[in-house]
Amino acid sequence: MGVPADPAALAGTGLLSAEGLARIAAEESLPAAPLTEDCSVGAYLGARFGREAVDRLVEPMLGGVYAGRADGLSLRATLPRIAALAERGGPLLPALRRMRAAGAPRPAAGAVRGVAGGTGRFPKAVARACGARILTGTTARSLQRLPGDRWRVRAVTDDGPLTVDADAVVLALPAFAAAELLRAHAPRAEAELSAIPHASTAVVTMAFSRSRAHRLPEGNGFLVPAVDGHVLKAASFLSTKWSWMHEAAPDTFVLRASIGRIGEEELLGRPDRHLVRTAVAELHRAVGPMGEPLAARVTRWDRGLPQYGVGHAERVARIRGAVARLPSLALCGAAYEGVGVAACVATGLAAARQVLTPAPAPAAPAPAAA
Repeated sequence: MGVPADPAALAGTGLLSAEGLARIAAEESLPAAPLTEDCSVGAYLGARFGREAVDRLVEPMLGGVYAGRADGLSLRATLPRIAALAERGGPLLPALRRMRAAGAPRPAAGAVRGVAGGTGRFPKAVARACGARILTGTTARSLQRLPGDRWRVRAVTDDGPLTVDADAVVLALPAFAAAELLRAHAPRAEAELSAIPHASTAVVTMAFSRSRAHRLPEGNGFLVPAVDGHVLKAASFLSTKWSWMHEAAPDTFVLRASIGRIGEEELLGRPDRHLVRTAVAELHRAVGPMGEPLAARVTRWDRGLPQYGVGHAERVARIRGAVARLPSLALCGAAYEGVGVAACVATGLAAARQVLTPAPAPAAPAPAAA
């Protein structure tokens, strides 16, 4: 997540000033008492490595993954391995070097993995394999508890209202949507879920002609610091990143530009054509003149990324504790233990096991004393 482990490797890259590099190297000599409570990523790493390192190295990674800010995101929730080192006390640089030396070999370049044909194939394959009835265009509006630890879900569809009675319910929803359904059944969980802020983002996907482009960038993409007034926060060169995409359209270069961090809702309210023009202009500044895209599409994700603020892990524990009192109901999704696909899959598996595991039978009363 951009935390520097080897200051010497940054020399000559132009990412940091000489003063910034010296500040990172000085981290080993700084006293470091064990961290006893959660704090923001920016507060802790800024004190250890200096603000320039946070702004130029850590902030772009956090912006790309969480669409958040280093000063607002929890160290324990977003950088748990760094937080674990901080809780032991002592400088980070020696601990990071020991961690790297003891860990597995570093992956080769281009070790990013995905689903051939696009990640959109994954949910479709799951739906086919499980044989479930999948209802799209359907929004759950309320939950009602039924006898026998069952639930009634009332929903609306394009064809009108729908009622479903279920043996168990998993709320795989954004925090604010789960909060609405839990209001009558777990007020504490509803309050905590409602308090999780969310960032909105937009993705501008563009296709360029390889033969007409003045030049094409190399690598998998780039991240952008939030300190220089840029609109883009990241760009991913899909045709380079995924071999299947290049094979499917060898004459076309496809890339994806990401826009939007927490607090930038006004920016995302601009028309699609404005976001496309801004993305093209900033791409040209970053990688050189590429020409005009053959096609472009803007995909908006309103409140798509939950923000893991300071104390997030404790908040999730309170939410799960409140929901645990509700039989045959579980939560999963990006609002809890990670926003990535793998983390969401893990919470989904845990929720499925929870609702499929029979509740323990009540203990038999102890025999009366003679």
